[in-house]
Amino acid sequence: MDEPVNGYKRCVSYSGKQGCTLGCKNGMAFSSSAVIEYECGPDTSWKWNGEDIKSVPKCLRKYLNLDFICSVVAWKSVDNLNLSSICVETRLD
Repeated sequence: MDEPVNGYKRCVSYSGKQGCTLGCKNGMAFSSSAVIEYECGPDTSWKWNGEDIKSVPKCLRKYLNLDFICSVVAWKSVDNLNLSSICVETRLD
C-alpha cells in the first residue's frame, strides 16, 4: 500500500498480521469519509481490509483552522445602544 500524497503511513506487525494507519501532514486532512485504518493477514486473505486497494485516500489542504472553535457571547449595554461580543475559544487538542 502506498503512502497518501502529502501524508504518511505507520505500520506495525502483530499476531501474523500487519496493521497500518494513514495520516496527513500538518495543514492537510482527509475527507470525513476516508478509511484510514487497514489490516492485512490470513483472516483477510492477505488483502487490505479484505479488499483490493486501488488507491489510498488523498490528503487535501485544510480550509478551516480546526485547532479551536469559537463560541460567540453577545450582550447589549444597559441603555440598549451598544452591542458587544467576544469570542470564547475552546481548544480541540
